[in-house]
Amino acid sequence: MYTAFAKNKRMAVRAYAGDAMTMLAFDILKPSYTKNFAGFTIEFKNKTMPEFKALNNRLGFDASKEKHPSTDAPFQKFRWVHVLRNFTKDNDKPFFGEYQYRITPRYFENGQLVPFQKVSPLDQVTVSIHVGPFVKGDTAVSFTRGFLISQAYTDRFGSNANLRPKRAELTFDTQTVNEVFSTGKISAGTKTYTYEEQYAWLGFNARKSLMDFIEEVIKDKNKRLDVLAYDFSEPVIAAKLLQLAAEGRLRMMLDDHDDKDAKDSGGKKGDPLYKKEFAQAFEKAKDKGSLMVRHHFSGLAHCKIMIQTDKAHQPVKVLTGSANFTVNGLYINANHIVIMSQPNALKHYGE
Repeated sequence: MYTAFAKNKRMAVRAYAGDAMTMLAFDILKPSYTKNFAGFTIEFKNKTMPEFKALNNRLGFDASKEKHPSTDAPFQKFRWVHVLRNFTKDNDKPFFGEYQYRITPRYFENGQLVPFQKVSPLDQVTVSIHVGPFVKGDTAVSFTRGFLISQAYTDRFGSNANLRPKRAELTFDTQTVNEVFSTGKISAGTKTYTYEEQYAWLGFNARKSLMDFIEEVIKDKNKRLDVLAYDFSEPVIAAKLLQLAAEGRLRMMLDDHDDKDAKDSGGKKGDPLYKKEFAQAFEKAKDKGSLMVRHHFSGLAHCKIMIQTDKAHQPVKVLTGSANFTVNGLYINANHIVIMSQPNALKHYGE
């Protein structure tokens, strides 16, 4: 179910399923119901929760607090997106399944917000919808979080936007603690975290889908992987592909556009990106059956395609989308990954 709708005499609510998120849209049904209107309280619940929990609002009547439950500070918008908040550790995965959202219109009385406890249950609207990865038939679409410059990111990682150790090699241990913590640039009391935790949170479901796609090939020795890439700097992807190259199970076309912008490498402007380094590592690692071709186009190729194949190189599943296989593409920019297994798509990409 990708949309859900419910209403009462006062308001209507429609829920739209996204990728591990839900967009909620509201409507007040009569002009008379807008008098002294203060906004909406949004609560949610799933089978792991004993009762409804209110979403927090950054804007509230009490300026001394950073977060305000929407029972005390209603959202003054007619739409809101609820994003599942985890994806940082294996033991901190979000719950996928049926969610209930309870929406309550709120009003002022004599200049004060009517307490939530006094709201009539008859004024509330509850809508149920499945929340999880967005899959329809043979197609799955997943998104990066794209929230590097956001309060949500700052809450978890402080103001640190460092996503690669300076002068790092192509691949490095992402389970190491972010090096900014050793420089004294993080305020006292901030919890330390690894690059892997940053990557998992920022990459959201797009990163997980991409990593799972490669892992399916690594674990199934009967599969091969074909890759067409414009840019390349994500260390975990690079390590996994080099493993496949060493097993003779990777064919790759990698653009050789001479781009000297080093924003993605953690170095200074003028430093090279990691395409050359990856190509050199590939040549050292490859076994019989693995092949790399470097192509120079008159313009930017901008390919980001992976194709799972069988031993005869017949395609069985395709990954594409807007996300380059880079730190920028997965952890800074708002991008998406599309995975398809329809016969027509497989034929097209295979050709």
